[in-house]
Amino acid sequence: MAFDQNKGTQTGRSFAVAPFRIDTLQSYLAGDWNLKRVIHQVGEGRKATFNASASFVPDEKSPTDTFIYSEEGLLETGDEKFDATRTYIYTFIGSALAEVRFADGTFFHVLDLSAGLLRVEHHCADDFYQGLFRAIDFNTWLSVWRIDGPRKKQVISTHYLRANN
Repeated sequence: MAFDQNKGTQTGRSFAVAPFRIDTLQSYLAGDWNLKRVIHQVGEGRKATFNASASFVPDEKSPTDTFIYSEEGLLETGDEKFDATRTYIYTFIGSALAEVRFADGTFFHVLDLSAGLLRVEHHCADDFYQGLFRAIDFNTWLSVWRIDGPRKKQVISTHYLRANN
């Protein structure tokens, strides 16, 4: 999988082109993706990387338009390597709008890429998450989370590239 460093993978701040507007979020996200995530420990100079595959698949058990998002890959922190997974639930509540929930059903945030760019916030106990999502084109999108709190001080940048692209 090849990632274009000029498309904002490090900071999510590349505005060389206008955001790519998403009219139908469900069809945009559907299918398989490759991702590269960089986790910076703010103030510590350490970082971890996560290279993974991800998929958005319909939840056959749900009566609503719902996808299960799952990712699986290798997390590297210095000399250590770990297998890692994550699951979210995306319930589509509009053509370009989804509620994103953790695997246990707890609300996380709303995702709306109709403008191609979105900022969100989430409180997790005393930690404060600020998220930025940006659609680049039909096959590429970014998320950047800045986390500030007593438990975490991180910047997490994720670059998604449609699989088989």
